[in-house]
Amino acid sequence: MLVRGKTYLNHEKVVDLIRSAVPFALAPENDARKEEFKQLQAKMQEIDSLAHKHAMQILCVGFAYFMFQFALLFRLTFWEFTWHEIEPLDLTVAGIQLIVCYGYFLHTSSNPTLQDFRQRLFLARRRKLCARHSFDIDRYLKLQKHL
Repeated sequence: MLVRGKTYLNHEKVVDLIRSAVPFALAPENDARKEEFKQLQAKMQEIDSLAHKHAMQILCVGFAYFMFQFALLFRLTFWEFTWHEIEPLDLTVAGIQLIVCYGYFLHTSSNPTLQDFRQRLFLARRRKLCARHSFDIDRYLKLQKHL
């Protein structure tokens, strides 16, 4: 590149600057980065589906626990004992659950909502699966950024 009679950039530098400025999606079809990204994307979708499945399984186990607890307390209250005998047990169980939820809030510093809890489970499982499958998530995110 000539500016006022001086050469500042040669042809190779200009081509490299243009290639770095052109978006990844506009690169030629036979670009190795596109093939690598397609492979990484397929593997990431598989990891995401496994992580989502695991998070939903944990949520279903939690739901089953609460249904079992309700059924047990209902059975004990109306068939085995009376409410006066079960009330202290019920209050103790509720107090323990309150302490556990507050401990979760203190540990995570986030609201104990279903969406936050599911997202936290999903991200933790995805991180473990990426490590187990030796998936390079930094490379994947770098290639995704260039799209």
